[in-house]
Amino acid sequence: MITCKGCVDSAQEFIQDNSTPMRDKLVKFFNQYLTELRTERDWECLKKNVDIVAASAQITKPADFERFVYATDNDSFFLLPKDRVSAEDAFKMPDDVFAVGPYGFTEEDTTITFHPWVEDDTTVSLRYVVKFPAAFVYDDTPSLFPARFSELVVRAIMTKYYEYDKDQNASLSYKIQDRLLSNMKEWDNLQKPRPRNSKYMRTSR
Repeated sequence: MITCKGCVDSAQEFIQDNSTPMRDKLVKFFNQYLTELRTERDWECLKKNVDIVAASAQITKPADFERFVYATDNDSFFLLPKDRVSAEDAFKMPDDVFAVGPYGFTEEDTTITFHPWVEDDTTVSLRYVVKFPAAFVYDDTPSLFPARFSELVVRAIMTKYYEYDKDQNASLSYKIQDRLLSNMKEWDNLQKPRPRNSKYMRTSR
């Protein structure tokens, strides 16, 4: 994965200014661009899968959980964000009508509850968007973006520097950055899983 230190060091080599004030400025640009990049699209590399054993129809969210993508037991149910139900609707679900697996879920601060039920000890595969750090400092902490993003992020830092410095290279740098971003989007498209349909049926208990 790319790191703040690695990207800033590379940018400083291009700019040929290894001073501490310049480094601090580039760290700021690094964080600005990663925030922009993160919101550019729903990147697959910012998602994670984890298996969690359900108890009392619930699973506990991982510590780095930010947003639900899907949950499945790889057999009887596959829930997407559209299957989220309100607490009121979940309460109204009749006990004598149920799914082979759940057909809805509610989300609390630290837990996800499946409705109308899920067997205890069911292993639920949860896919979610990982929580992004508020800001990175000048060190080797992984940024969540893989190494292939390095050229793009270094170029973006340089573009921000050129814009800040009112350098005539800013326009050309932005064009290069835009091309690199397009390449990353194409790569990300190849990482997306094939869509699958929810498969459940309601039966009598």
